[in-house]
Amino acid sequence: MADIEARLRSLLKANAAVVSQLELSAVLRRIVESAVELVGAKYGALGVIGPDGMLEEFIHVGLTTEAADAIGPPPRGRGVLGALIHDPHPIRLEHIGHDPRSVGFPRNHPRMDSFVGVPIRIRGEVFGNLYLTEHPDGAFTEEDTELLEALAATAGIAIDNARLYEDSVRRERWAAAAAEMSAAMFSDETGRPLQLLADKVLQLTDAATVVVISSISDTMMCVEVARGQHADELTGAVLAQAGTLSGRVFDSWQPLQASGDTVELGDELVAWGPTVVVPMLGADGAPMVLTVGRPVGSPRFTDKDVDLAADLAAQATIALELARGRSDRQALALMDERGRIARDLHDHVIQRLFGAGLSLQAVAGRVGDAAARSELLEQVDALDAAITEIRTVIFALRQPRASSGSVRHRIVDVISEVAPSFSESPRLVFQGPLDLRTPPTSPKTSSRSCARE
Repeated sequence: MADIEARLRSLLKANAAVVSQLELSAVLRRIVESAVELVGAKYGALGVIGPDGMLEEFIHVGLTTEAADAIGPPPRGRGVLGALIHDPHPIRLEHIGHDPRSVGFPRNHPRMDSFVGVPIRIRGEVFGNLYLTEHPDGAFTEEDTELLEALAATAGIAIDNARLYEDSVRRERWAAAAAEMSAAMFSDETGRPLQLLADKVLQLTDAATVVVISSISDTMMCVEVARGQHADELTGAVLAQAGTLSGRVFDSWQPLQASGDTVELGDELVAWGPTVVVPMLGADGAPMVLTVGRPVGSPRFTDKDVDLAADLAAQATIALELARGRSDRQALALMDERGRIARDLHDHVIQRLFGAGLSLQAVAGRVGDAAARSELLEQVDALDAAITEIRTVIFALRQPRASSGSVRHRIVDVISEVAPSFSESPRLVFQGPLDLRTPPTSPKTSSRSCARE
């Protein structure tokens, strides 16, 4: 009776220890430690079952780091461990090696004989399994199995709470990142919205590489922005869509994830681990995808990760479109202001200068002194030159530069580009309607080359 009470107290203590944690990784390890302590096992482990029905995570207690490294990769769920996955009911064995389902142990694995395993369920679905080996008395009892089942029930609740907590923290981080990204895109300080998106996703997903890719044809795509590993080689790379996860998303326009993906960079084949790709639209409505790749061997993305990445990409699309609309409105307002300035220069400044020039020219005709008349005519010529320069400015103000490929603007761009190389700022004057006399089909490159000459 006293032994039963002691074991019940141990169970209550183990339950309290399990539910005291909120971080999922800490909860999983605490479950294994509590199970080992509860039944007196020498070794314990918790295997988390992945979407493929195999073990994707294996938390062990009792082995040193050196011993675990000597064994090699963790088990995937074969043999007796796999039997518990396929038939999630408690298994208790006095000699694990005598069971026909056993596949033996890898090299450098410590001796293990007695075994007990119980499933951990969360809301009716199997999350993983608890494995205990090497009972101090030689074999696990029915009572040990019942205690572990009770602990597994509590463990399922603790794991569910921890996952809900991590989901809330993750969503809060993504929401904060989305708000910060949108605010930066709407501000006047950033001119690199796609780079900002890639930076945020890289921070949030523990990814090795994040790229934003645009489709440039039915078969080819171009990496617009890259962050993380191989960022320099990836940026600007033109890649074939065939055989890539990104190419499949361009075709289906649905988020996809895979256990891995590869990209050819010249002679090098770059491999990623778990990869997720979500579609998005650029500022001009062009199709793009956000590709996130983790290092090889990393945990796969959850469905919630995919949903959050898709939400962030959708918010980035909206923010880019709104920022483009704001930029267009600012451009229109600037054009209106430039038009007003051009009208004021033409209607007031030029007219006054032209009137002053005519007055000086009339005065010069009445002056008898040749030297004085010459000086007056020089001032008339200076006013004519000033009027010509002002007219050049008026023409430039009235024509929108963003949509114009005029020869006049291309020459101005080239002069502005090379001006720092001169000791004095160059002076540029146009005579006559240059753009009207230039055929619209003239290549841009030839006009720029002539200007440079």
